[in-house]
Parts: sequence; C-alpha cells; structure tokens
Amino acid sequence: MSKEEKDSCACTQKLLDALRAAKPKRDMLKKVTCQKCGKVFWTNMDDNLCFDCGKN
Repeated sequence: MSKEEKDSCACTQKLLDALRAAKPKRDMLKKVTCQKCGKVFWTNMDDNLCFDCGKN
C-alpha cells in the first residue's frame, strides 16, 4: 500500500478498493485471422490484417 493510499479519506479508499477489484475487460480484444497470410492474432481494431501485412 502506498503512502497516498494510507493518507486517503474513507470515500477515496472505497473508490481505490473498487478499482482494485475490477476485472479486466477481455471483450475489448477479439481473435482475428489475417486475410493475407492466415496468421491468428488478438486485436481491438476492425481491420482484419496483421501488423506485418497491414504496414505493406
């Protein structure tokens, strides 16, 4: 626990506890297969090209 967390008021401490307990959002990433090379990768973009094929 950091010094700032020890010195925080009760309302701030409740917020910090809630943020610590929040589960990561796996819905932000989707598994995609590249249309050019067939590589399978995870992305949050709408493009269906991997990084290597997309920069060419």
